[in-house]
Amino acid sequence: MTCIKYKGDSRFDIEDKREFAGPLLKQLGGAMAFFNRYNARQIKIDGSLKHEEWEDYPVVAVREALINALIHRDYFYDSSHIYMHLYDSRLEIDNPGGLIRGMILDDLGNKAARRNRMLADLMQRAGFIENAGTGISRIREALKNNNNPPVGISATNFFSVK
Repeated sequence: MTCIKYKGDSRFDIEDKREFAGPLLKQLGGAMAFFNRYNARQIKIDGSLKHEEWEDYPVVAVREALINALIHRDYFYDSSHIYMHLYDSRLEIDNPGGLIRGMILDDLGNKAARRNRMLADLMQRAGFIENAGTGISRIREALKNNNNPPVGISATNFFSVK
């Protein structure tokens, strides 16, 4: 898994880049630590007694997107791997492998399917997923609750969450 932080909104200036290999949980932990380093936390102070806190991106949405990328990537497509691109104004996560055969974009969040059944079962037993097709719905809800734009999803040879 490769995590890249860019200066600005293009892939021209790279501010930071880290690659994580090895066990999937090690890759997930490394990617989440990288993300948390750049996920700005903000405080809004107005006339109410308590201030309001929020993050650029809800951690739960990014966690779900990264776990989905790890579980659903096409591991036979070995000429690429998972990328997290963090720009000043957006976040993109790409993994090799489009939609699982038989699914369409409208199925996401409504149907459960697993490209890598054994991996999904192991992640469920370890307590990382529910294995119920709820990840995309969780991403959508977390972004909505954080006042982020709706998630953009595309799927051709790669599955992309933006």
